[in-house]
Amino acid sequence: MGFVIGMDEAGYGPNLGPLVLTATVWEVPGRWPKRTDFWQVFADIAERQVADEAQNDGDQQAASRQKRSPGRPRKRKIADSPQDCEVAVDASDSGAIAAAVSERLHIADSKEVYSPAIGLGALERSVLATFGIASQMPSALNQLLDDLMAYEISGDAAAACEIDERDGRGRDLWFADDADLPLPISEEGRFAQSASEKWRTICEATGVRLRAIRSDVVSPRRWNRENRRTDNKATTLSRLHLQLLRRVWNPDEPGPTVVIADKHGGRNYYGDLLVDCLDGRMVCCRGESRAASVYCIGPTEIRFEAKAERHFPVAVASMVSKYVRELTMELFNRFWRNHLPELKPTHGYPRDSHRFRRDVAEVQSRLAIADDVLWRER
Repeated sequence: MGFVIGMDEAGYGPNLGPLVLTATVWEVPGRWPKRTDFWQVFADIAERQVADEAQNDGDQQAASRQKRSPGRPRKRKIADSPQDCEVAVDASDSGAIAAAVSERLHIADSKEVYSPAIGLGALERSVLATFGIASQMPSALNQLLDDLMAYEISGDAAAACEIDERDGRGRDLWFADDADLPLPISEEGRFAQSASEKWRTICEATGVRLRAIRSDVVSPRRWNRENRRTDNKATTLSRLHLQLLRRVWNPDEPGPTVVIADKHGGRNYYGDLLVDCLDGRMVCCRGESRAASVYCIGPTEIRFEAKAERHFPVAVASMVSKYVRELTMELFNRFWRNHLPELKPTHGYPRDSHRFRRDVAEVQSRLAIADDVLWRER
């Protein structure tokens, strides 16, 4: 038996909202975890490519719409926000959505599964089904964050990685304890349970099991503090990843483990950071290049790869991170729209974040919200 840990993040580039990092921990049979082909093992429940099928379906639906009588209601769009979920739907909505939902889950880099134009449905269904095979599906965002930010590794992990106190589940004003989102928030997400049951059956038959999903929700205030400490954005990202890794991985365990993470801001050299995080343990470098930087610590191999989302465990981590960030941004926008009802929401990326900052400046000043709480300096 061995383990494969996939790591990725969402929200590295925005000025607003949290950075979310996630690690997924998979138990696999045999002595060589690196040889596990997750895509083959989960071929009956997961698929990477759906674009062509979606295009074909879209062409068929377009032809069908031409034949539809003018008075017949159209199919409802899969919701991508809580507000969408409250829109009235035609009488056959559940059946129509069920028919449109693929039997398999879309697992890939989160940028391929979700965009504002696509909506949150496919991402939410896949992520909630993933939680279903790890433990239980969360019924609300607060429960989701509590589960994701739990701690397992005891001993010197916190001291070795200098984990600072958390900002209360990574929260600030807009994430008060009485602010919550019931889940799922999309119609497609309601079909996660059946997919999860099928997936769990496959896990039991193959011996490949998801043991844990853990995330770190890094608020702008904490991100700014860490950046001042390192004076380098990529170094901050790497340190946060390694802190998260120590929550789910014990370097003193004898079993074989492979850790796969995406490159951090194009960095190729991670040896010194690993030594710092591992409290001086021996780190053996197997190679450092633009394609991959590989290190060994005892029976564990740690790989930082370009385009690592092609690996199933990393793709799942990417999707969980994106899902959590989108939910937290929903609460963020709700907070500000409670004060400015006509305010246009934001996803927090540079193209729009400066507009949003100008729009809320008066309210920010009136509420005495520090720039450090709202705005990421880098």
